[in-house]
Amino acid sequence: MTASPKGLPRLAGASLTARLTGVDLAEVRSGGEELIRRVGVRVRDPGWGTVPPEIDGIECEDDGAAFVARHTRDGIDFAWRARIELEPSALVYEMDGCAHTDFDYNRIGIVVLHPPEVTAGHRYRARTAAGESIAGTLTELIGPQLITDGVVQPLFPAFTLLEIEIEAGRFAAFEFEGDVFEMEDQRNWTDGSFKTYSTPVGLPVPRRAQAGERMRQRVRAELPRPTRPRAAERRAELRVGLPLGQPFPPLGIGTDGDGHEPAEAQAELIRRLGPAHVRAELRGDGWQTALERGFRLARAAGAALELALVLDGDEDSARTLLEPLADALRTPAVPLARVLVTPADERVVSVALADLARSLLVLPGSVPLVGGPADNFAELNRERPGEGVDVDGLAYSITPQVHDSDDESIVQALRAQRDTVLTARSFAGERSIHVSPVTLKPRPNPGGARTAADQVPGEPPPGADPRQSSPLAAAWTAASAGELALGGVASATYYEATGWLGVMERSSARVYPVYHVLRELCGWRSADVLDCRSTDPGHVELVGVTAGSGARVLALNLTSEVRRVSLGPLVCPRVGLVTLDPARAADEPARFGGSSEEQLVPNGGWLELELAPWAVVRIRQLS
Repeated sequence: MTASPKGLPRLAGASLTARLTGVDLAEVRSGGEELIRRVGVRVRDPGWGTVPPEIDGIECEDDGAAFVARHTRDGIDFAWRARIELEPSALVYEMDGCAHTDFDYNRIGIVVLHPPEVTAGHRYRARTAAGESIAGTLTELIGPQLITDGVVQPLFPAFTLLEIEIEAGRFAAFEFEGDVFEMEDQRNWTDGSFKTYSTPVGLPVPRRAQAGERMRQRVRAELPRPTRPRAAERRAELRVGLPLGQPFPPLGIGTDGDGHEPAEAQAELIRRLGPAHVRAELRGDGWQTALERGFRLARAAGAALELALVLDGDEDSARTLLEPLADALRTPAVPLARVLVTPADERVVSVALADLARSLLVLPGSVPLVGGPADNFAELNRERPGEGVDVDGLAYSITPQVHDSDDESIVQALRAQRDTVLTARSFAGERSIHVSPVTLKPRPNPGGARTAADQVPGEPPPGADPRQSSPLAAAWTAASAGELALGGVASATYYEATGWLGVMERSSARVYPVYHVLRELCGWRSADVLDCRSTDPGHVELVGVTAGSGARVLALNLTSEVRRVSLGPLVCPRVGLVTLDPARAADEPARFGGSSEEQLVPNGGWLELELAPWAVVRIRQLS
């Protein structure tokens, strides 16, 4: 057994390598090519929450591992023993478990996460439990999770054998025992994977486990070595590409969802941030107060106002908000960026609701009416609004933590953000695509109001992630905006103004690292997006634009390890470089990164850089 740089066990067989992280075998590679993102066991409670395990007795060899895991929460008590083996060209993952008490659950079993790079657009073959052979091609765009007659549908019928063509004529084969398995496209929730899971999703839930009940499952994956193995590179390359001819989108920020209003000094920091718009969410009682708070912050920031209206589905209830709002918008205190209409009790905006909003609000022609779900892209993708829905654009929210919350998983969710935009554009027609809001954690009540009453004194509010104020959030946000820009999004809104879910502290004028990143990105509005590439995507990335002053790029380390990169080609005699310094940046909101810019001369057009964990480095061309 060897250890990874994070101190986690790393396994290696004759031609396979993998890393053990928790109960998951991660980054299963053959010839250096990642063929399985993760394989592990999930326990899902009656609300579809994931019950985390406690792990004991880990035994590791170079080509295998074993351990015991136990999941206990809210009456659930399930323990199982894992056995993992790496064969010369295959892996085996077994779960042998037992319920220690009676409890309800929605799913218990093995999941396999497939990288989209070797899954999307690739052919598959499968064998059903009845022995029938099926075949097809997994879609390049995001495949919707459809609901037919109230039953959620997988991408194709349940199976016990699955083969995916990783390259012409060469298939990765997965044999399953202990249950039938299905597949879904997890990019619907911006997870970076296709997921194979046990227990068909269309079966009634919750299910009931009896004390002493045994559950055993096994997957054996035969993974062929690619004909052209990935070459080991001494260091990654971040390549500054050509302009794509599409503008970097306007970015905005949200008002504080609990009703807090920034103090004068904090409002000044939002003005310096330079957002194109401020998002204010209106629903039910109290909408007038939320509207006024939105007007005040937008006016202080010198920004337009993005109104997100959460409307009840029936016409009479929707009128109680729309009619008085129409009067309030006849002479708005600030320009309107757009009006988002989301239904409180339906997945997507209906023809009737869109028509009602259009007729009552009478918006100027320059202000688009945008419709979508209160929740994430999965809802929009499964119920795509037809041409009869009279809206100018489509909108949805994004969070990287619908399923998993570890650092690695939320980074892997980044590429799928671009895929959501590309997929939405495929059925949007002439409508624009807007993402609002982007949050690190799922909102506890999408489309609903969060009030001070939700806050437990001394505790984070619902939906808070302690990483919000960390360098990770800064690097992740820069990469997120880059992916959305490459997809061609028309606008995006990030986070709130202050506090746990914001970009600065409430009790002082100290800012989080993400403030500096958003301030830089807000300044890129309408600049031409560059086609930047990385030879180590998902670990180090490059985001950039070019305008009259030349190219500006952000080099990003999306890992907790030091990374060395070569960056170029840079067609200029000198560059200005500054690294975001989290310690100094908190008290230096006016200067990117809190550090002085260093001038460098590229060597043959290239820079050699060492990126600290979660580093954000700004490079700009100098004449």
